[in-house]
Amino acid sequence: MASNFTLINNDEIYIITLHRTFKINVIHLVNDLNNRIDKCISTRVKDICIIVNSVFNTNYTETTINEIIIRLDNGEMNNLFHTYDVEHLVANYISSPVIVTEAALLCLKPFTNICINCKKCLKIKFNRSIDVYGIDEIIKAGVYTSFCKECHYAYWPSYYEKTYSSQRFVTPESIYDQEYIYFGGKKGYSVKLLTHFTSLFLRLYTGFENFQYAFNLSIKKYCVLASDKESVNEIFTEINRECFSSIWYIYQLCLFTFFMSDTHRFEIPTSLSDASIYQFFDKNFDTWYKCFVKHWSTHHLTHPCRAKDAEINGCMLAFVIDGMQKVARPICKNKNKCITTEEFPDFLYIGCGNTPKSKTGLCETCQQQRILSDNETCLTTNDDNGIYDDPTTGCNVSREDRFVDVDKKISQGIIYTISPCGVIIGFDELYRSESCFMTLWHLFKIIRLIDVYNYKYLPSIIIYDNACSLFIYFWNRYKNNEINRRIVKTPSSEFVSKCSFFIDRFHQPNHRRPMCQKDRNIDFKTNSETTKKINTEAAEQRNSVLKQYQNALSSYSGQKVRVAYLILFHLMNCERNTCDNQFEYNRRYATKVPSNVSSTNDFSDKFSKVEYTTSPVLISPSAIATSFSKIDAMNAFHRLRILYNKPPTSYDPLQQLDLSLRCNSISNRPLRPQVLDRYKILIEKAKTDFILIRFMSMETVLDQYRKTLNIETNEMLRHHHHHNAIDKKMTSVLLHIIDQRTNLIKEKMKIISDFHINYYFRHHYGYIEDIRKGKIKDIQRIGFSSNLIIDSYMPSVSLTQQQLQLLNRGPTYVAPYQLHSLSSMNAFLTTHYLSLERQLKSLFQKYRIDSSQSIMIEKKIKDEFQSSFVTVNVSLDIRQRAFYERQLIQSIQQLLNINDLVLCRMADHTNQFYLTTKHHFEEKCLEFMSKHHDNYEILYSLTEHNQQQIRYELDNKIYRMNTKLEHLFRQSKISDKIYKKLYVKLDEIRLGYLYFLPQISSDHLDFNVKPMFSMYQSLTWKLAEFLYELIQPVVISLLQPTMINNESDFIQRLYRYCTLERRLRSTTFFARIKITNFYTMFSNQSVVNRVGYILTKHCSNNPIENLSIVTIEGLIELIFSNHLFYYQENIYSFIHGLPNSMRLSDLLLSICLYYWQTKIIDDHRLKSELFVRYKDDIFFTCNHSENDLHTFLHKIKETYDDEISYEYILRSFY
Repeated sequence: MASNFTLINNDEIYIITLHRTFKINVIHLVNDLNNRIDKCISTRVKDICIIVNSVFNTNYTETTINEIIIRLDNGEMNNLFHTYDVEHLVANYISSPVIVTEAALLCLKPFTNICINCKKCLKIKFNRSIDVYGIDEIIKAGVYTSFCKECHYAYWPSYYEKTYSSQRFVTPESIYDQEYIYFGGKKGYSVKLLTHFTSLFLRLYTGFENFQYAFNLSIKKYCVLASDKESVNEIFTEINRECFSSIWYIYQLCLFTFFMSDTHRFEIPTSLSDASIYQFFDKNFDTWYKCFVKHWSTHHLTHPCRAKDAEINGCMLAFVIDGMQKVARPICKNKNKCITTEEFPDFLYIGCGNTPKSKTGLCETCQQQRILSDNETCLTTNDDNGIYDDPTTGCNVSREDRFVDVDKKISQGIIYTISPCGVIIGFDELYRSESCFMTLWHLFKIIRLIDVYNYKYLPSIIIYDNACSLFIYFWNRYKNNEINRRIVKTPSSEFVSKCSFFIDRFHQPNHRRPMCQKDRNIDFKTNSETTKKINTEAAEQRNSVLKQYQNALSSYSGQKVRVAYLILFHLMNCERNTCDNQFEYNRRYATKVPSNVSSTNDFSDKFSKVEYTTSPVLISPSAIATSFSKIDAMNAFHRLRILYNKPPTSYDPLQQLDLSLRCNSISNRPLRPQVLDRYKILIEKAKTDFILIRFMSMETVLDQYRKTLNIETNEMLRHHHHHNAIDKKMTSVLLHIIDQRTNLIKEKMKIISDFHINYYFRHHYGYIEDIRKGKIKDIQRIGFSSNLIIDSYMPSVSLTQQQLQLLNRGPTYVAPYQLHSLSSMNAFLTTHYLSLERQLKSLFQKYRIDSSQSIMIEKKIKDEFQSSFVTVNVSLDIRQRAFYERQLIQSIQQLLNINDLVLCRMADHTNQFYLTTKHHFEEKCLEFMSKHHDNYEILYSLTEHNQQQIRYELDNKIYRMNTKLEHLFRQSKISDKIYKKLYVKLDEIRLGYLYFLPQISSDHLDFNVKPMFSMYQSLTWKLAEFLYELIQPVVISLLQPTMINNESDFIQRLYRYCTLERRLRSTTFFARIKITNFYTMFSNQSVVNRVGYILTKHCSNNPIENLSIVTIEGLIELIFSNHLFYYQENIYSFIHGLPNSMRLSDLLLSICLYYWQTKIIDDHRLKSELFVRYKDDIFFTCNHSENDLHTFLHKIKETYDDEISYEYILRSFY
């Protein structure tokens, strides 16, 4: 290219030489900075030098930069730069009447370049030119749109439109993080301008009309001050308050909706006409108001307000109610309009709040109605005597009706409820007077909108300047059906009945009734420091601000003013609640499970003589029934041995070795009790195993007798049915005799059993007599294995025999008193009937059933409901047992607290308790955390001062997780349905936590602790459950052949191996591999790689339920990076390993072990052998020599996977 051009003048030579010395882009930047930074600044050259070097990563000196500046100032480089105003050039070009162009200084493009429905890329095209109003300018802009032909969706800068239904929708993406808002028409507005008006509305109480005049005047002044006087004549269209107010309302309501809910879209009006806007308001207001009340009434649970210095944080410590009459507007003079509610079933005349016509004083809908007289709609009745007292003798609390004898009607302002912290909870406009029934109607309405399960978090204090009258009015009418405007019992009115009514401190001096001085005086009635510091004047303080809106809101129509109040109060609440970015708020802020040994007593000897190992097939039915009854009684007798912990004396030879003397020779004194404890455990286990073998033998024989008896009896009955009475082998009389004989034997055995239970088990008379006669030795007998394991390190604690017997039942035993409250059946039924009652009322309203019929239906259902449960009769024995065991459990709890002990269930889920000292248990826990510190990382340490900061960090973590999911959704890697399902909501999660359970150590001399992670509803729970449901059906075919779920599965596999396949031999070895680091054997990245590899190979790299393997790997990584748990004032994250309480953890690790265990199974030694795995336990059989098997297992351990740590045990069958 250089060969085609030659330097023709000195300017070109100068530019090339200059470029070799200084890059052109550097010169451009120096020129801009030279023009921007004033020459009076002494460090000017130094500042420019630092900026240039930081931008271009160069090392120019100040001398070099100064040389460039001198050349620029001397005009040597004028040819390199132009001095034209580009924006002015483009503006003149666009405004030229002879040029047709789509050029614009500002292009408003669709908010998305892909269809949100079908995910296809869209092409944009020019639609129209509009005026965009900025904070200090008006710009000509071009609007571009795109259209999806398949979905019939048209996309605009701030919304999308369904063309087939003419519906317009906004999404969070079309509203948030946008510079300009365009909802149709020929006008657009910058977000800065909308936010600027919001600030003026909140702080300067500016209305739309004043803002219109001020803005238009400011634009004209800006043009006068402009250096280019030609632009003054190009002023255009002024801002219009009707259009601007409609856009502002829609914009704010979109933000409000996305703040209050998790919806992904929101329908807006199709036009900006008054009719469309009012229809939009009417359609959505009830939902908006409900969301407003529900959120701000419980804001203290998720985001409490910050307290000012030396001020108590009063979030929801009381309901402060007050009226504000300054903002009054003209309303319809029709008094006929009335309402009924659940609490007020009688008519309440509240008036009409619509804007009236100038001539008639009535709104358009009330033109044809008859206007009632004042006395016909009077707010008070004879039942209200004494409520409003004479101001000269009592309380100055009268509330006059503004409708009386007045032609032109104006509203009474509003009544609202506010928290002492300054957050407004609810509001209603008043059309007549701030009467007691209107105040109660307003309060009932708020409480009704709050979920019942949140009632427990609401305050029980109501503060009102007329609390005395409100109290009398409420209790005169509550559940009183004989009075006018009665108040029916509902959850809302019942809640109010449990509240205390107090007068605010500002109006307290105006009340002179005795009840006002004491019962309604909050400072007299309560002694709580918190209550005394409640800001009862919060409403009066808010009124001082609200009265400034008299001009801004007094000209609004009834349909618009309530929306204005909603937005105003919400913005005020956000500001008071220190909501970040209160004008551009979004949902991220809102969102916060025997050997046949003869016995020494006569009864046991008789049972021992029964030959229950003989086949019963050839015995007569009568003999079968007799033998069956005897063995069954003997089985029950031996089971009582376990209950009373009394092994047969024939097991005494197991205690021939007395270790107490030999242990004295052990030099390590702390080891002595541990050895004795270990010896005792071995003896207990041996005795337990013997008695279990006896049980199995008995159960086997009983099963044989039962089957044989059924076969013989059925055969006799069949023969009896097909032959005459003479030829039949056994008559029905004989069958009856067998039944009688069986029952007689059972009764006899029960009498004998009861005697021996009392004689031998409960009172030990039999043992004492046998010891005296020398039949058995007098030794301290060791019983069966106990379900209570007592730590050998623990000092002696005197548990009574009754306490030991209860604890020996193990953790699976549930005492009767824990199952049901035996003394509160009526309260129990009343509580559970409330939900049914609410459902019935909603059905009655839905299908418009008249009151008399609904009352009858409800009464019948209630009677049926109570009769269905009250008839349940708990026996006296169960009641006495429940009372006794409750006292016993309370005594155990008291003993644990006094001696600082810990009673835990075992980590292996066996039915056992472990009793140790709290100090020893905590030492073990700290030892575990210290030993495994490489697996967990402390993210935050909770203190009194950083809880808010930690909450903020956790909220950010949730936000980042949702952002990742949103990113996958935007890339079409997950569907909209999956995105909604996995979206993490602050109110649905809780922090996982860690606790420990004891497990016996391998040497049985001490115990270790096992970590137990409770991750239910944690940050990653929802995503983990989704992935489990997604992956498990795919890999089940891989894992099923070797996987067992419980003991029953194992017994079935073993039975098939031994009995059906007949592969059990005398040479068979049973091997058990215990993976000791199951949940920490692989790094997180290793798990992701292994799972991804197996899924890819097994699925041939095909998606699973439209999710690619790469996406699944990304979701697994997202889970691993967000596993959090809480332990001892610290919040941890997993560095290495997985929590042991998630199904997904077990599934992923099983997949990771697949190829490792396949290498074991494929070995020639294990062909046709049994091989099963349950989590970290692998069990298999082998018929090779023991040495060969040891060599094989060592080879696996050393060769195949060095990340897996395990132990193995070999046992021969014989």
